[in-house]
Amino acid sequence: MGKLKNILYFYRILGWKEKMTGLGSLGYAVFGYLMAKKFEPLPIFLNLLVVFFGTLFAFSINNYYDWSCQKEKNFLGENIESGKIGKNLALFFCLFPAILGIPIVIISLRFNLTSFISAFILFFLFLLTFFYAFPPIRLKERKFFGFLAVPLGSFLIFLQAFFLFGKLNLNFIFLAILLFLFEIYVEILHVLDDSLSATEYKKMNLQNALNLLKILPTLSLFSSLAFSFFNLVFLNSAFFSLLRLFSLRNFKIEQVHQIRNNFLSLPLSLYEFFIYGALAIFSYI
Repeated sequence: MGKLKNILYFYRILGWKEKMTGLGSLGYAVFGYLMAKKFEPLPIFLNLLVVFFGTLFAFSINNYYDWSCQKEKNFLGENIESGKIGKNLALFFCLFPAILGIPIVIISLRFNLTSFISAFILFFLFLLTFFYAFPPIRLKERKFFGFLAVPLGSFLIFLQAFFLFGKLNLNFIFLAILLFLFEIYVEILHVLDDSLSATEYKKMNLQNALNLLKILPTLSLFSSLAFSFFNLVFLNSAFFSLLRLFSLRNFKIEQVHQIRNNFLSLPLSLYEFFIYGALAIFSYI
């Protein structure tokens, strides 16, 4: 019975209670496979498994050190404080998904089920994730790196999934630029959301974040218009950049939490990348 309770806590600590299932990260990976336009079930399955384990590791290790270093109240910390699980065991459970992912990557390399560059990006992602949370480095508490680490992490998941099969081309480079600009925009929304909380670390001055909130869609608009001279498909990004700007015209900071938790909201306009995915299926990009 004691072992069963530990197993149940293992899954809850790794984010199930707080609805962190890794689906967002898996979405970036699937988008990368679509852009590569090559589908091999076994490599994709193994890569998705590694990405999923990596997401659980990232979420749980961040929660652990937020509780340990900042005394943040979260599910993991509450269970350690109440004595339901030991501190060392909790830390082991946080590291366990990364431990599971390592042999999968090694086996994939051994049997040519992944590329070297894809495996290298995964290794870099592990380091980025660990040092984002781990003291005394804790990149999340450093102004520039703390802000950049999260969008970079999502972007790297997309890159490593693409390089599982794909080869660089101009369309991919343009799309990668637009995706990275979007990721920074999403992180600005995150910064604004954190500004409403007394316990969250403030990565950026509030006014700078509000300015960037509209500068980034404007930059995406002009970039996509320039890219459309090479391929008209990038007018898709121009349209959705305009839509984001239009939806932000009466933006109030109190709305930001609702925007971030509704992936269909106009200020997010994730439809842009669903369209790119569909176009990739039919080889239009």
